[in-house]
Amino acid sequence: MLALWLSIAVHAAVIGLIRVTPRTVVAMDQVLEARLESQAPAPPEVVEEPLLLSSLDNPETLITVSDMQPVVLQDQPEIKPDAKPEPVPEPAATNPVTGQVRPNNPEPAKSQPGPAIDIPLAVDTHYYAAKELDVQPRPVRKIEPVYPSEYESQGASGYAILEMRVENDGEVTDLKLIEIFPAGYDAFGREALKAFRDVRFIPAKRKGQQVRALFRVKVVFEVKE
Repeated sequence: MLALWLSIAVHAAVIGLIRVTPRTVVAMDQVLEARLESQAPAPPEVVEEPLLLSSLDNPETLITVSDMQPVVLQDQPEIKPDAKPEPVPEPAATNPVTGQVRPNNPEPAKSQPGPAIDIPLAVDTHYYAAKELDVQPRPVRKIEPVYPSEYESQGASGYAILEMRVENDGEVTDLKLIEIFPAGYDAFGREALKAFRDVRFIPAKRKGQQVRALFRVKVVFEVKE
């Protein structure tokens, strides 16, 4: 009986020494949430290119006479090619059998030329405005309109607007008076037309080719103090 009680006491002491580590329970509502957000690419930077204003689209952006800087034409020295020495002719060879002299460089037989074939070339007949040109037409000399003498006593100022067509060889073929200000001052238009009537231009260019141009010019008249 005593041995039974001793066994129970020993088991109770051993059970008391053993510690049970409680388990950590993670609540189901504690969920780690991770989101992957893709960063939208920044919009590309838009670079605004400068616009070439056409005098025909906006009358306020007309070309003025001061904008037309003349082209200085200089005489280029003539370049002569280097003189080549004349070839020395070789002595003619003699046929030992017949004794005839054979030329060293016999002339080849001349071929008859074939019929000429006319190939039509594409001609650009379009007149381009200022904004469509890569190179604007430029006068070969300075343009100096004369102030009308009949307006000197009045001290009147004004302008005339001209429209012209310049061919691809630089010649002005169509010159028109579009507007006069103030109205009734016809001498402003007369002197403007006279200043541009005999002017030649360096042709305009588009994509490396000489082309025709159509533009307007504002000729301003002011009394010189």
